[in-house]
Amino acid sequence: MFISIVGHNDRYRDIAEHFQRSLNTIGEHFKKVLRAFILLGQENIKPPNFSRCPKQILKKPKLYPFFKDCIGTIDGTHVSASVPLSKQIPYRGRKGDTTWNVMCACNLDMKFTFVYAGWEGSANDCRVFNEALNNPKFEFPHPPPGTF
Repeated sequence: MFISIVGHNDRYRDIAEHFQRSLNTIGEHFKKVLRAFILLGQENIKPPNFSRCPKQILKKPKLYPFFKDCIGTIDGTHVSASVPLSKQIPYRGRKGDTTWNVMCACNLDMKFTFVYAGWEGSANDCRVFNEALNNPKFEFPHPPPGTF
């Protein structure tokens, strides 16, 4: 399925016109840039170190008893997507816009440890989370027992 990350097809045409290249050439270069971002993500998005209590928790006695076993946080967000009219229904979020549902996990240093993107905007956050947990191909960093 074609989903334009640039935004609208008009913008895609504007880029082709600006650089005096065909839409096909612009599309090929765009794919190369996306592949480079994926490789960067694989290098820079790493699972946290589960063996130590984060320093933000150790330094605050009021937080330590409650969060000593906390390793990070998970949340979802919706990112705008331009989808062909015939395929928009699954991508419509609760506010009516066409979006992708993206789940991110961060450690307490605010560094990404896991990102799962590409679900339709209508997908429930719990469904996205369960798929990340249960599908071994995504290599979700499962915390050790006793941590959350």
